[in-house]
Amino acid sequence: MKRPTLTLVAILTIPALAGCDEFRFTTVCTTEARPGIVAALVDAGTGLPVVRGPGWVSAVSAARADTVRLPDGDVPPHPVLLAEEAGGLYRVEARVSGYVPWARDGVDVTSDGCHVRTVEITVRLRSTG
Repeated sequence: MKRPTLTLVAILTIPALAGCDEFRFTTVCTTEARPGIVAALVDAGTGLPVVRGPGWVSAVSAARADTVRLPDGDVPPHPVLLAEEAGGLYRVEARVSGYVPWARDGVDVTSDGCHVRTVEITVRLRSTG
């Protein structure tokens, strides 16, 4: 008749251990910084990356403003990284020489508890020529 006693002890012990801090799962965050917005600049007519400057791309929220300047001349066809580890509702704008100004409101950058959830957007710039 020792079995019922052992089962009863196990049933009473498990809930007690569940409240113990040693058995709780915690989130471990990495130390890297992630962009909130990744903006790829492409020519709307050709679909190819925009590779000429000068210009700039900005992301503005109620709490933050980031601007990345594009140099005069050749620009590597890499996306522009904005809003590093900063959640919020953003207006993203792009102004590049030879293209019509571009803007998008309501770019919503959220968090997963450790980092921002990166929003990828394609900035389709229309040529002025």
